[in-house]
Parts: sequence; C-alpha cells; structure tokens
Amino acid sequence: NKHREMYNESKPLMGLLCEIGVPVPKPFLDAAALVLSADLQKAFCEREINVKAIEDMTATLRKFCIIPGSVELELAARRALERTMCAFCEEPLNQERLAGVGQLIRLVQSMPSVDVNLWQVQNEFFRVARQEYLQLITKLGKETAQEWASLFGHVGTMLSFNLQTLIGKTEEEIYG
Repeated sequence: NKHREMYNESKPLMGLLCEIGVPVPKPFLDAAALVLSADLQKAFCEREINVKAIEDMTATLRKFCIIPGSVELELAARRALERTMCAFCEEPLNQERLAGVGQLIRLVQSMPSVDVNLWQVQNEFFRVARQEYLQLITKLGKETAQEWASLFGHVGTMLSFNLQTLIGKTEEEIYG
C-alpha cells in the first residue's frame, strides 16, 4: 500500500528531522499514523501478543507526537485485554496469566490518546476479587499467596481498584 511505502521510505528522514528539531511534514506524519494504527490494531488481534512490537510502535507514536485516531484500534486493544482477562479467569491461580493481564493493561495505558474502555475487564476483576480472592489465597502456600496477592493488587491498582477496600480485609487479617 502507498501509505506503508511512504512511511517506510520517510521514516529515516522523519527521525533525522526530529533529532535536529525541524518539524516533520504533515503528509509524512499522516502516513505514519495510518500505518502505525493499522499495525497496532493487527498486533492486538494476534493470538500471542508481541509486547516488544507494540512497545516499539507506541514509542514511535510518541517520538513523532502522532495520535492514532482509530475506533478499530480501541476495539482491538479492548478485545485483546478481554481475551487475556478471560484466560486468567479460567485459571486464576496462574501467575503468568495474571502477569499477562497486567502487562497488557500497561501497554494499553501507554498508548497516546487511545482511551480503551476497561469496563468488562474491570467487571471480571471485581468478580474475582469479591467472589474468589480469599478462597484462592487459601489454596496457595503463604509465600506464593503473598506473591500472587501482590501481583493481583498491582493489576487492581492499574484498573483503579483499592483491593483492601474491595475484599474488606487487610493483609494481616488474611495472612494472620
């Protein structure tokens, strides 16, 4: 596609112009916005999320002050988060899946000017916290439980939850 060709050919020049403080021409920025938005959307639709690729694209967006304006990008990012959260909910003791949720939230929140609707992910987190948290903690050994709870709390914070308020108990009450 012509936009991709233009972006690939102009990217080194865009970098140079940015380094020396010269404004990048709007047609270059427009082509970059289209290509990067499409590539991000595709990356979020992959079964296995390539974190490094998304981080690199997001860094490029920031470097050139490009705002990806795509409803499809928000939808792709939201669905990726929802899939990841669903996978965690199937195996809530799996720390790798929980870490994946946190990593994806961080990625989504790092994208410039893309406000992803976290409603469904927040609802699932709330459900696990209110209905399963204490039972899950008791299934784990003390050290593993504390690691898992710390990670779960961190994900909750990224989703704007206060875990202690949500579960109604302090760490001392949980771990004795």
